[in-house]
Amino acid sequence: MCMQEVSNPFQALNNIFLKPNGVFNALAKTNNWSWLPFLLVTGLSFVSVYVYFNFIDFDWYVELMVAETMADVSPAEQNAYRNAMSQTAAMIGGGVMAFLAPIIVNAIFAVYLNAMTKRDESNTQGFTDWYGFIWWTQMPAILNALIALVIILMSSNHEILPTVLGPLSLAYLFSVDMGSTWFGFLSSVRLDIIWSTYLMTVGISCWTSFDTKKSLAIAIAPMIIIYGLWAVFTLF
Repeated sequence: MCMQEVSNPFQALNNIFLKPNGVFNALAKTNNWSWLPFLLVTGLSFVSVYVYFNFIDFDWYVELMVAETMADVSPAEQNAYRNAMSQTAAMIGGGVMAFLAPIIVNAIFAVYLNAMTKRDESNTQGFTDWYGFIWWTQMPAILNALIALVIILMSSNHEILPTVLGPLSLAYLFSVDMGSTWFGFLSSVRLDIIWSTYLMTVGISCWTSFDTKKSLAIAIAPMIIIYGLWAVFTLF
């Protein structure tokens, strides 16, 4: 049972991290609270990327990208890449992608949750309900963005690797080289995503009659499939 009382969205923002049950219980009976996590998650994602590209030595960044991702192409192609890159385009383009990516990914997750919870005959939540729900489960992502901003703004060195944008990722925590075949995979494995999966498990169990094990299975299945396939492709 989800018994803790949450009376307003700002209290929900505070409770979602360590006392999520009451938040999901309140969300099941209220509307329009999900704008707050939406604005926080997308806004901070945009700001962290924008600040990064505004802060770094961009000429150094371009040469880093050439060295790490274009070592096997011709000098002419490398020069074409250098000429095409601009700091303004990177700030705006990177920020927009950081803003749009969670909107799209969360919509896909909402479709998935809406389909999986149809098995519960007592469940009355529809796609839009689950879409709002997902934003609350993504709240740990703001910690990732805030930590990134702190690291960037406190740095005296303007040659900062882009891994700083994922300070809770295994790639950052273990200083994985960008040239490693496992770099992309380990960059995507983040502690905040594990936390979000826990929140999703709690939320599903609050919104449905499913027990904790079934709720966990629904929450974790996409991660197992995505990371499992990614690991296989990386290995072979």
